[in-house]
Amino acid sequence: MATVIQFIQGIDEINIPRVQLTRSRDGSTGTATFLFENPSILEKRTSKEGEITGMYLIDSEGVIVTKDVNARFVNGKPKSIEAIYIMKSPDAWDRFMRFMERYGEENGLTFTKTWFPYFFQNVSFNASMFNLSRYFKNRYLFRILNK
Repeated sequence: MATVIQFIQGIDEINIPRVQLTRSRDGSTGTATFLFENPSILEKRTSKEGEITGMYLIDSEGVIVTKDVNARFVNGKPKSIEAIYIMKSPDAWDRFMRFMERYGEENGLTFTKTWFPYFFQNVSFNASMFNLSRYFKNRYLFRILNK
């Protein structure tokens, strides 16, 4: 079985999203934010297929569902879709990561792990000057990037 993402059940989204993951300090919860730029589901030809009812992450283990899906419009035209999936347990995190491993393998994605929160991504400083590890222990930002 193929590993796919759908917004309308039965119609696969062909565009690959940018995915950002965050996890709580104790590892008990996490959030995955998907950003689809110009998703195929917003094209005129798919408007007759039905309404977007959520985001469905489908693989050989089953389906992961989130209803937290928002479209962004620019000059009255659909531009992107943002979907947020909240993982409320370590088991949900593990299940999601297994889905992303399969999805990544099938779509040529790589996984990179960033040690500091996103608000430090564009800041230049020498980390050895500070003892930040105690403040950022287990607080990671993960990104799934195209190869």
